[in-house]
Amino acid sequence: MPPAADWQSGLDMLVGERVVLREPVATDASSLMAELYTREVLEFAPEPPPTDEPIQEMIRCALEWRTNGRGWSFGIQLRDQPGLIGLIQFLSSRDRTKTVPITEPWEWGFALGSRHWGQGLFHEAGALALRFAFETARLNSVEAWVIAENHRADRALGKLGGTRAERPDTAAPDGRHGNFIVWTNSRQRT
Repeated sequence: MPPAADWQSGLDMLVGERVVLREPVATDASSLMAELYTREVLEFAPEPPPTDEPIQEMIRCALEWRTNGRGWSFGIQLRDQPGLIGLIQFLSSRDRTKTVPITEPWEWGFALGSRHWGQGLFHEAGALALRFAFETARLNSVEAWVIAENHRADRALGKLGGTRAERPDTAAPDGRHGNFIVWTNSRQRT
């Protein structure tokens, strides 16, 4: 059974106390580049190209994935400010060419501009995003793969709960190889 299809036609805006999650659009590329293309954020990511074209392409791909039921992206925006300060993505795991059943774990990942670290913004945004994944998209479980040396991301994911597993010397679903921490969050059954 594929995920619930109502989100495939468009994402609702999710509003928290301090953050808003909304679907990114092409004009968000410059604010995302300013926030995410910094030394601190890129410490555990590949070096990006020097233009915002790859971000515009990622946004275009995310819209296509949503339409096809393979994933979605939320931009993280402060409630009282324009522009995005980060991203949260959910992608069907293992095979990006077809819809993955809700019974299979999906991948999720995030990036937040470093000037917003330590303020609890990721926790608020992550909780909103997980609620959407489980209540709206009706996924059963999601996995976040974090490079083991990324202690900040490991701690941030731990605050959202879930099950932590160490995966040494392994390949992540996105093709990276190394030592990983995998956080699995699951829908609560009532």
